[in-house]
Amino acid sequence: MTRSLEGWGVLVTRPTGRHLGLCEAIRGAGGHPVHLPGVTIEALESARPEEALGRLGANDWAIFISPAAVTHTGDALASIPEGVRLATVGETTADALIEAGCRGVLTPAAGGSEALLAVLPRAAVEDQQVLIVRGEGGRERLARELGEAGARVSYLEVYRRRCPEAAPAEALEAIASGKVNAVAVSSGEILDNVLDLLDEDRRKTVLQMPLVVPSERVAKRARTAGFSGISVASSSDDAVVDTLLELHDKIGPSHV
Repeated sequence: MTRSLEGWGVLVTRPTGRHLGLCEAIRGAGGHPVHLPGVTIEALESARPEEALGRLGANDWAIFISPAAVTHTGDALASIPEGVRLATVGETTADALIEAGCRGVLTPAAGGSEALLAVLPRAAVEDQQVLIVRGEGGRERLARELGEAGARVSYLEVYRRRCPEAAPAEALEAIASGKVNAVAVSSGEILDNVLDLLDEDRRKTVLQMPLVVPSERVAKRARTAGFSGISVASSSDDAVVDTLLELHDKIGPSHV
């Protein structure tokens, strides 16, 4: 029997432009994606990615934190010196680098900074420059632990994130009318923003839905927010859809 998401609407919360692949995968599995972007991405005009990347040498590292970090580095990716090693914290970011023509990207099977630290040998970063390419602000654990391992860590911030001013009316109507049955989020920030964008009734409705998150860290944040049906999956489109299919098999075509 072929598995299907028939009868399910899935709230996709990735930022506009990064949501298309997951939406297509959900449709391909027979489901209906409902887009409610949980974050808006804006380029930082002050960023100088060519200069920062150009200072790296052989055996140094450039670690990309998100697909947006790849996108907003843009043409400067071509200026990465030969011998610089590349890493990401998740599969979707690795896919973005590969699409941009980069090869040999170190990516942990499980997403997140903690997973990358687990597969990045201390000897590989000791006495090396490590450039973390990310958005403005963000978590400091990766840089701290790399520094403790002997790396010389610096940041290249190429974009900023902000909470959207309002949720799309179509998404709000879909939640209110029972046309959303599951939620997928890709970060704790997006999780918080989505809940902030909803009124009390819709928030209560969403908290009762199964939720797919990319890491145990985000799962912990979701439990604190009030979710109970939480599944952890890699951030790749295929992994998210596979998890949704498993949930659909267990729960059925509708639970709201």
